[in-house]
Parts: sequence; structure tokens; C-alpha cells
Amino acid sequence: MQVDGVADCAVIATNFAKHFESVCKSVNTHNEDLKTKYNALRAQYCASILTDEQVFDAELPSRLINNLKRCKAAGLDELTCEHLQHSHPIVVYFS
Repeated sequence: MQVDGVADCAVIATNFAKHFESVCKSVNTHNEDLKTKYNALRAQYCASILTDEQVFDAELPSRLINNLKRCKAAGLDELTCEHLQHSHPIVVYFS
């Protein structure tokens, strides 16, 4: 198989990755501005104390992650739901 005249699978994979990395990143600074604002607000965030009704175990986030709709755009952290759905189950415990 050849892609753009290249038959080496490793070179094809590298070219594929480079192409999609270049076209999938935003060219404006708006996303970076939002991320900076979010991080500043998050650093100052102070939540109320959890009640017994709000306590949950690892099963809930695990179910929520598994039920996320796939093929959606990544968030400001550049993660998609597929990253979480295909990651090791221990990720749920340390999120």
C-alpha cells in the first residue's frame, strides 16, 4: 500500500499523525484565553461540604464515563471521552 508515494508503514503513520495534529489545533488564541480564565477561577474555587446524599462510589463515574457520547470534540484539556473510555479503570479512582 502506498500513501502519497510512500510505502513504509512507519513513515505513513508519522505523516498521518503530523497532518492531523496540524489541522486539529485551533489557530486562534481564544481557547488559550478560556483555559487561562478557567484555571484562574478553578484555583479560587471553594465548594461546600458534601452531605451523605452527595457521596458516591467509583461505580457512578465509571458508568458516566462509559455512557459518554463518542466522536465529540476534545475539551480544553485536549481529552476526548474515548481517552477515558479506553484508559485503565484505575483512572476513575484517581480522577
